[in-house]
This record gives sequence, C-alpha cells and structure tokens, in this order.
Amino acid sequence: MNKKNTRISWQWIFIFLMVYFCVLLNSCNCIECPECGECPECTQCPGCPPLLHQIKGVNYYPSAHSWDLIWLEWAPEEINVELDAVTDLDLNIIETYIHYPVFYSTTKRIVDQQMLNRLDEFLALVESKNCFAVLTLFDFVTDVSMPTWEDHKRYLDGVVGRFKDDSRIYMWGLHNEMNRLITENEQSPDSVIAWIEEMIKYIRSMDSFHQIELEINDPDAAIYLTDLDFDVLGLSFHDDPEV
Repeated sequence: MNKKNTRISWQWIFIFLMVYFCVLLNSCNCIECPECGECPECTQCPGCPPLLHQIKGVNYYPSAHSWDLIWLEWAPEEINVELDAVTDLDLNIIETYIHYPVFYSTTKRIVDQQMLNRLDEFLALVESKNCFAVLTLFDFVTDVSMPTWEDHKRYLDGVVGRFKDDSRIYMWGLHNEMNRLITENEQSPDSVIAWIEEMIKYIRSMDSFHQIELEINDPDAAIYLTDLDFDVLGLSFHDDPEV
C-alpha cells in the first residue's frame, strides 16, 4: 500500500471513530419497558412505569414539619419553596414517608381521605419540579404480628389502591431501615420476613405498575432478603461513616 492510500485509510478510520463516539455520547443507556418494549424516558410512553437511566435523589421532610408533621401540619407553600432546591441540585427523585398511624385509623379501620388528598398534592408538587416520588409505606411500624396484617392490607387498599397507576410515583418503599425491623424487634426474624413476603405479595396483587424497594442501613442484613420478591435494594449506611 502506498503512502497516499495509507493516509486515506487513516482518514476513514478517524472519521469512523468520531462518528462512533458522537453517537455514543448522544445516545442513552436505554431501559426496556416491560409493557411496550421501548425506553420510557426516550419515547415518553404514557403507559410505561417511570424508569430512569440514572437515579439521583434525596430523602425529604419539610424543614419546619418533619416526620408525621409533614401530613398533620400540611404546608404546601413551604414544600414548594424547598423543592425548588431540587432543580439546583439536578435531582430526579424525592423520597418521603407515609406514616401509617396518620393515614390509617385502627379503630375506625379506614384510611383518612384528607391525608390521601394531601399525598396527591405532594405528588403534584414533586411533578412540578420534573421529579418522581419514592413513597415508603410503613415507617415506625414495629408490630407486624399476624393479627395486624388485615389492618395493614386495608391501609394498602387505600393508599396503593388509589395511586397504583400513578406515573408520578417511581416506586414503593415497604419499610424504612428494614434491618432494624428484622433484628431489633420483639417478633422473630422469621415472623418479620413472613410479613414482608405477605405485604409485597399484596401490593403486587393490586399494582403491577410500580417497583418495590426494600431499604437497609446494614450491609450484613441483606442476607435476610435473598429469597424475597422485590425489585430494588436501597442502601443507607449512615450509621457507619467508613461505609
């Protein structure tokens, strides 16, 4: 091969590599939707559950209304202002916690419709920031013995039943810091695992749209979850600064 042909060959290789990397940099790491087979983020398919290429999120309570006060002392103006910081941080997930004793009355055995309406308003605020919500269903619930299961299912009927097709929700979290529920509880680990299995099964019977997250803050606790039917393992190792 003469020098001219060699120079032409290298020019074509250079052009090919430039085109390849341009395509690579401008293409997305597509996630296939189980419903339509397309990438929801690229096609914006309205029938797809929300799937993101990269999750960047934060746990959220209003600064002046933490824990259950987010729902009991509802302050949407405060939430709206604080969620504006999400845009500055380039986040796409807001996780908060639905407090079972606030949303469900074990004496009347009904879900509070006012709380559901506040949750709907919270989801609208999250959507207005171009984000999705992760909603943890059971926080500070420690009694998961079998007599509580019927009430827990009635609660899920009210919350998951209402929002089962809501695309503003990225996924359901079952319980915050699941390892504490399993290992620091009056019930045996096997009893807690049985409750987790039953709640996941019940959620899936109503909602095939959203994924289910189990969250732990101890990596050793993952051994308890190996046989469970969940989609996402959330890790929050804030107790150990070296992790």
